[in-house]
Amino acid sequence: MKVPLIVLATLVLSVQGGLAQGTLVFDQQSSNESFVREGAIPFGGPAHAIQSFTPSLDSVGFVRLYFIGFDNAYGVSVNLLAGSPSGSLIGSTIPIDVPGPFTGPLTFYFSTPVTVTPGVTYYLDPVIAHFASGNTFELNASPEYRYPGGTLVGSADYDLWFREGIVVPEPSAATLLLLALGLRFRNTILKT
Repeated sequence: MKVPLIVLATLVLSVQGGLAQGTLVFDQQSSNESFVREGAIPFGGPAHAIQSFTPSLDSVGFVRLYFIGFDNAYGVSVNLLAGSPSGSLIGSTIPIDVPGPFTGPLTFYFSTPVTVTPGVTYYLDPVIAHFASGNTFELNASPEYRYPGGTLVGSADYDLWFREGIVVPEPSAATLLLLALGLRFRNTILKT
């Protein structure tokens, strides 16, 4: 069966708009989606909630944090620091706006994965660019998480609810279509 070139071109161009998704691969975490304990600490403005962690992978592509009572915050991001809680900024996630009220986990992505050294301690510092005055924000934290690779800075017993890791890209629709057409062409050639 011969497929006209114009049909192939139309198919490829029509599926190129489909964005490839990614799979989250968790490296370090204090907990998971099914284990959220009571407890919170305020953050935003002068209050910081910095969590240390020790990666086992050589990059960080995303950070996931659990927010409580989030209300109309804009430009929320997570800074990745090296050396100390006030150390060098080595990466910052893409800011997101959070229309409130909101309670639950949010995933923050780095535009490109940040290179880290496995086994070395790094720091997650969530920041808010703008929020309405008088609003309070909290991050979930608990002594029950018992994350062995770090702690909530300023509290030896508490950890933030966090997850971090890499994003493994999945092939786009266009790539899958081209692969299928290539296999089809190969099978047609082999039959002749």
